[in-house]
Amino acid sequence: MHFELEQFGYGFFQEQHRLESGVSRDKIARVVSDSREKYLIQTSHGIYRATIAGKLRHVAETRRDLPAVGDWVAFTCADHENAVIDSVFPRRTNLERSAVGKLDIQIIAANVDTAFVVISADRDFRINRIDRYLALILNGGINPVVLINKCDLLADGDWRDLEMHIFRRHPAVEIFATSLVSGMGLEEVRQIMKAGQTFCFTGSSGVGKSSLINHFAGEHLFETSQISQTTSRGCHTTTSRHLHMLPNGALLLDTPGMREVAMSDAENGVGATFAEIEALTSECRFTDCTHTNEPGCAILAAIASAAIDENAFNSYQKLKRESARFEQKMHDRRRADKNFGKMAREVLKMKKILKG
Repeated sequence: MHFELEQFGYGFFQEQHRLESGVSRDKIARVVSDSREKYLIQTSHGIYRATIAGKLRHVAETRRDLPAVGDWVAFTCADHENAVIDSVFPRRTNLERSAVGKLDIQIIAANVDTAFVVISADRDFRINRIDRYLALILNGGINPVVLINKCDLLADGDWRDLEMHIFRRHPAVEIFATSLVSGMGLEEVRQIMKAGQTFCFTGSSGVGKSSLINHFAGEHLFETSQISQTTSRGCHTTTSRHLHMLPNGALLLDTPGMREVAMSDAENGVGATFAEIEALTSECRFTDCTHTNEPGCAILAAIASAAIDENAFNSYQKLKRESARFEQKMHDRRRADKNFGKMAREVLKMKKILKG
């Protein structure tokens, strides 16, 4: 059976790179599943199991350089069921965070058009957590949409207070209230999902992402868990990443729930998330203004006049600091790796001289 790559999101961006690199069109695939570097790739003539070529792994400096779900790749067939991924196409957009417990990048999703930030209307609601998701999404060039899910758990209309709270901080972001019990907002969300475009659901464990995906897919793709009686939250059920085609041709990528939303080097995303605050910082009298007690500080003046929310500014500063720290650590590691490589080459050179 033959498939058109365009059905799976292939477009001008990928075609331009293909032409530049000289890869045959029938040797291009999209990564549709990633489970601990065991991949499934969708080609124009079917799905293959795939592994990473040794050369690709050798030249990879960070996790960014290895395939992730949503990536377009060049491959070589091993047999009628298996393939080897030779290279990864440049990403048009990407969603990434700092890897938990180690100094590296975790790619959550690649080449996504719209990312839904799913939050629960009950105990999961934290505006600063939404800030984090938006910063990472916007940093990757992805369009964000916030879904306030499980609105049936609130009294009639109470979800509007949550919606207004988010709107005041992020007026440019689309917000929808949803409920799988009452059907609220589901059709409006479905209308966003267009054929050939890629969407992903992000959010903490237990906010209902898997249930929403099952609903939009029209079939049981993921297991769901009952709500815990002690925490009023669902249990995390999704452990790997998959890209699925919905009945209307839209492509939907599920991601595991994230207990930690650690910032990567996402300074641009933080600035885009808090665009008004970012713009004001350039109006301070001093270019190195810390926005604490300096005269002529545009931020302090805006807070005093209630033009911007002090809590929003505190969140902005915290995310900027985290992003800067991560970027500095990555810079230090690259420099240390470079110095170690230089030292190793000098040792090898000295050994050759001594042997000669």
